Amino acid sequence: MGGISTNQQIPEETHLHKHFKSGLRWLLYAAMIAAGLLVVVFIVGIAVFAFYKPVPTTYSIALGDLDGDGDLDAFYANGQSEGPQPNTVLFNQGNGKFVDSGQRLGNEESAKVYLDDLDGDSDLDAWVANVGYNTLFTNNGQGVFSADQHLFEDELMGSVMWAIALGDLDGDGDLDALVGSCCGASESSSPQNLTLHLPYNLTWFNQGGAQGGQPGAFRSSGKPLESLGAEGAALGDLDGDGDLDAFYANNSFLNLEADMDIPQPNTVWWNDEHGNFIDSGQRLGLARSTDVALGDLDGDGDLDAFVTDQEANQVWLNSSGRQGGQPGVYIDSGQRLGDGFYSRVFLARLDGDADLDAAVIVQDRNNRGLHLEIWLNDGQGNFTDSGPRISHPKAQAFALGDLNGDGNVDILAGWFEAGYAIWWNQGNGKFTQ
Repeated sequence: MGGISTNQQIPEETHLHKHFKSGLRWLLYAAMIAAGLLVVVFIVGIAVFAFYKPVPTTYSIALGDLDGDGDLDAFYANGQSEGPQPNTVLFNQGNGKFVDSGQRLGNEESAKVYLDDLDGDSDLDAWVANVGYNTLFTNNGQGVFSADQHLFEDELMGSVMWAIALGDLDGDGDLDALVGSCCGASESSSPQNLTLHLPYNLTWFNQGGAQGGQPGAFRSSGKPLESLGAEGAALGDLDGDGDLDAFYANNSFLNLEADMDIPQPNTVWWNDEHGNFIDSGQRLGLARSTDVALGDLDGDGDLDAFVTDQEANQVWLNSSGRQGGQPGVYIDSGQRLGDGFYSRVFLARLDGDADLDAAVIVQDRNNRGLHLEIWLNDGQGNFTDSGPRISHPKAQAFALGDLNGDGNVDILAGWFEAGYAIWWNQGNGKFTQ
């Protein structure tokens, strides 16, 4: 008979149907979980944005007699993460006790400061390297500073210019500036149209000497030098001809083809006695260097180089002395000193003998601060770790100098905006607070 059978069975689901429905259920669950995670991330992001506060930081300290009373004062270069802070000046009371001068200088993110007599009036002025243009602060002789000149505003093109070395480059009796830049930048009008701005180094001449202009006013030579990502620069007579040559500590610069920054070797440039620099052709190391200091490390009368890197320190020996080679040509001593992110080096006689030792700033790998390592020289240019670390929970920068007038080189740790701690040298390379 016709009609609908009430006992007709519904076919069972195939495995494909089951997996399909199961997959839909899991996709739904995954979508719900993802939505929940997005909400959590959004809320956490808002909370972090609301409560995050950039930390004001002292990035660099320079010591010198700023107020003309015979002791070492301190100039703090300050900033914060992607933001400005004014620089500060501390006066030494003669016994290593510092007081804030009350000056608040500039409003940039300052990275480094260098002290020297820039305008020829026999007091120490300040060259401050910012993330952006550099600023010259002139001293009135009593430690009171005023901003006098902004430099590099037209030359930056995304690079930073804070590897500064001051010296008489053209032999006319005033201080000029050798400038190193890092690390290049790229810009694009579209993903297919990228432009790379390579860094380049500069020489800036003081107009107060042979140029016949105003002392302390600086102008570019207009002759850019190739930069391999300079983060440190030092001047000295490297080849023994009586003028100041240049040693650049290079880190890296951007490479569009590789889509990354490429480590670069250190370079040596020779001066022609008139402030024109010629590439010596030397390419030294490949270890992301951060700073360099020059001194006679092996006691043979020429200038060697102590270079800090992001993994270890290296010593480069000038081959003109006991090595019997060409002046100004450097050879690797083979030393790899330490294991850390080293950012700056100071050379000084720390343990009472006649050779130069090294104090090196180390960035803690967990980004929780920094400390200072002391490496003692045996007089032959071989360095040994002295062992104890100089550290302070608030330390943001270090500087070295005789702070109490006893003839020994002491250590100053500083932090924003006028904080400090001192370790006193006992004359034998041992330091106590």
